[in-house]
Amino acid sequence: MLVEGISEALLMECFANHIGKSLTRRQIEILNLEGTAFTQFLLLFMANNEKFRLPFQIAIVTDGDQFTDSKKKEFSLDSILTGTSLNTLRDGILNACECTRVSNLRALKKNDSIEIFTAQKTLEYQICKANVYSTIRETRSKWFYKFLERVVPDKMQKIALFLDQKEQDHILSGTEKMDVALILWKACPSKSEFAQELASSLECENSQEFNIPEYIKSAITLFENTI
Repeated sequence: MLVEGISEALLMECFANHIGKSLTRRQIEILNLEGTAFTQFLLLFMANNEKFRLPFQIAIVTDGDQFTDSKKKEFSLDSILTGTSLNTLRDGILNACECTRVSNLRALKKNDSIEIFTAQKTLEYQICKANVYSTIRETRSKWFYKFLERVVPDKMQKIALFLDQKEQDHILSGTEKMDVALILWKACPSKSEFAQELASSLECENSQEFNIPEYIKSAITLFENTI
């Protein structure tokens, strides 16, 4: 399994353990590329001459990185809670294509031993999205929301005030679920801190309420028929 960085590597094994499918125990190597240079590694598995082709099943796990403007100040947590930029952020992500890195990888892939698993936007956003439930009340009662309350209490207080204005038992539409996920994503700490805190908390608490994004589950279970 090829991943972008140490944060992803840490979470992949944690998530695999969470669903009882440890990668390490199944002798599946997680390769931290420390970046996004997947193409150079991909070529090792695609040589035309079988003598030079590595004969392994591989999974590439990477972010789609749609709408890179999302990093701008106008899309900070405070801005999306108090203005109209939440709509712009949502629409920007929904209407944007995957980054050229991903499209190039898909075009380069030549055989069935290589599978590419991508997140719409980022892994962190997808984690938040996977843990938004049918209603605001249910979402706030679950493990992941409470985890964020512990890790980033100041930000979550702002989110609580925002959500208090909503109907707590209203069945959320797809758009409304995405909006809640985006708000939670913007509250998350830095990538490395988020990964460390989440992995540590899951290992200690083993909460079955935590949902793993489906594309990550697919990447983890890819190898089941090859062991």
